[in-house]
Amino acid sequence: MMKKISLMALFSVILFLLCGCVCSGSAASDKFERLFCWGGPTSETNAQRYAAAGVTDVMVKNRKSYLLAKKYGMTPYWQCFTPVGPHRQIMTPEEEKYHDFILGKDLDKNLPKAERTRILDQRRTSTNHRYGGEMVRKFDTLNTDIPCFNSDEDFSLAARRLDDLLKNAPADVAGMYLDYIGYMNHNGCYCATCQKLYGQYLSKHKLADTPENKTAFYRHKIIEYYDKVITYVKSKHPHYKFVVHVY
Repeated sequence: MMKKISLMALFSVILFLLCGCVCSGSAASDKFERLFCWGGPTSETNAQRYAAAGVTDVMVKNRKSYLLAKKYGMTPYWQCFTPVGPHRQIMTPEEEKYHDFILGKDLDKNLPKAERTRILDQRRTSTNHRYGGEMVRKFDTLNTDIPCFNSDEDFSLAARRLDDLLKNAPADVAGMYLDYIGYMNHNGCYCATCQKLYGQYLSKHKLADTPENKTAFYRHKIIEYYDKVITYVKSKHPHYKFVVHVY
């Protein structure tokens, strides 16, 4: 049993590295029941490879990708929503400095792409950045900037973005993918909006400013945002399911 679980876990990792897949299976079987892929089919050859690998559910971004998914027996999910806000999340000064270093924001913008990649790879290797996908430092950041979804306080920007993504959705798609809803330092955002909301949270619940309460607040905001997004989409498409990449 343990050997079979280990082999399935290894196969899952390999597929994820190849095409960004998430698997759902049973330890009692050597065949996955569901295989979710984040990379949509873009050509006949590409779609054939996904189907041959056992992909059952896939994200599609346009009509061509949707038709390829249907042709090769894969269940299509329409588009991927990422958070919206008027500005990006703000981290601590130490995290911001490390984040800029990992992203190479100090490098010459005219640097050849190959040389830039070499330098960034060396920086990430030397710092064990996201080694194996897990943090090994006292803090960590993602390899990207993420909008502060809390700063979209009335949800108007998110609603507009969702409407834009959904307006051309075929009637029979299974749902939507959600990604990058979280914090690029895995902890929280320290912009003026978030600090105001955090203060209101502490006051409302009569709590002290502690690391534990701060963690609870940011976790609450992530869950709240997921609820808002899913509730809004389901108000228009009640049958939709959601594939989520959790931060």
